[in-house]
Amino acid sequence: NWVVYPIETGTITPTDNNLSIDWDIAYIGETGIYVEATNICGFSRSDTLFVQTNPSPFPNLGNDTTICAGETLMLDAGFANGWNWSNGEITQTIEVSEQGLFSVEPFIGTCSNQDEIYVTLSDPDVEFGQDTIYSDVPITLDAGAGFVEYLWNDNSTDQTLEAINSGWYYVTVTNEFGCMDNDSVYFDFVSDINLSNTDIEIYVYPNPTNGVFVVEVNVALNDIIKVKVFNSLGQIIESVESIQEVIEIDISNHIPGLYFIRIHQNGNVWEYKLSKH
Repeated sequence: NWVVYPIETGTITPTDNNLSIDWDIAYIGETGIYVEATNICGFSRSDTLFVQTNPSPFPNLGNDTTICAGETLMLDAGFANGWNWSNGEITQTIEVSEQGLFSVEPFIGTCSNQDEIYVTLSDPDVEFGQDTIYSDVPITLDAGAGFVEYLWNDNSTDQTLEAINSGWYYVTVTNEFGCMDNDSVYFDFVSDINLSNTDIEIYVYPNPTNGVFVVEVNVALNDIIKVKVFNSLGQIIESVESIQEVIEIDISNHIPGLYFIRIHQNGNVWEYKLSKH
């Protein structure tokens, strides 16, 4: 005669000499297994076996994941009586900030289970390469490809930015994991410079202009003077060659903004900024 209590333990299949129990995995607690045997003479003996069922831990560290360099990720192994982590920690939760494989074995009594997770570090890098850039023409600052978001100091969101005026330029980039980096550079626009070895003086006026402006040389010229006008993208929009001391140039059909004048004559160079209203 077999008796198992409580009945929530599971489904029993008794025979004369054996008992099979299909244990309910949801049951936690003490189970009594009672048996009474009677021989042919009518004598009976009984005994009881007590079985303690402990909950089995089920750690769930989640899917493999990526965190940003400098950040931490909390891993929680769930309820248990004790925990053995691969990094030597013995608490329910740990914080990780390094790349690698982390595993845990929690246990309740003699019952245990395992789980693991691989943590990848993402460290985006944007670098202009130098702190100050000197140029006598506008330059294009490039934050580099491979990022999902760009934010420049003027709130533009392209990969590149045209630097026209002297000043600090900075950008923040964000990659596919939401990790960010930033860099800045000072652009020193060297304009109105005279790279010539001559006493020739050149004047550009009116500045600002409404469209028509004059390039005037203070002496008679023996050689051709070449005048090129650049827009803020560094594109040549006008080019004039002359031996006259006064050259009139019309940029009325171009949009208002900042333009750059480069003048060549017999190996000498002059450069100016011109503002168009």
